[in-house]
Amino acid sequence: MGILKWNMQITNFIFSGRLECTVNLKQAREALAGHYQTFLNGSRKFPSLRVIVKGCSGIKAAVMLFQNGKIVCTGSYNEAFGRAAVEEVVKKLKEQGVIEECSYHLQIQNIVVLIQPRNFAVVVPDNAKIENVVCDKHTFPAAVYLLRDPKVSFLIFPNSKLICAGAPDLRIVDRAVNVFLKEMERHKCLVLMEGER
Repeated sequence: MGILKWNMQITNFIFSGRLECTVNLKQAREALAGHYQTFLNGSRKFPSLRVIVKGCSGIKAAVMLFQNGKIVCTGSYNEAFGRAAVEEVVKKLKEQGVIEECSYHLQIQNIVVLIQPRNFAVVVPDNAKIENVVCDKHTFPAAVYLLRDPKVSFLIFPNSKLICAGAPDLRIVDRAVNVFLKEMERHKCLVLMEGER
């Protein structure tokens, strides 16, 4: 098979972390309401406050705060902006006296990447009996391939676009894509475009 070519685009960095203090969510909402769009989730099991932080050129991130100090940030396709969004919310909470001078840590939990093949397609037949592939077009339009090493998932859409999710690092994404494509070639699910054979 020829050299496979594709474009990759990060669509979401998902961070998780923890403040070294608890958060009164109602006070936090009152303190942040004039500065950000906020949504209070009053569920008994997992009460949280979602704060939407907008940047220039339309970029935005959702920072979720939990009473126990847990932080989750999603929605940013830019790592630096995701980190800055959390920093901004924590700084505002400190300025408003909602939390004390407490530290926090934050790490990338998951990177979601769109992969657009340029000279090939990945085609998984509806009746494919491939280990680690879940394919039910009646409930979800994409086949799901669960890669074991590295531990990531691929969504395989009918238009040949692929989504890779689960890797905490871009080097792992690169490795996962290469392993995935070798597996798809082994199962005869790769189709080269005309003129590329």
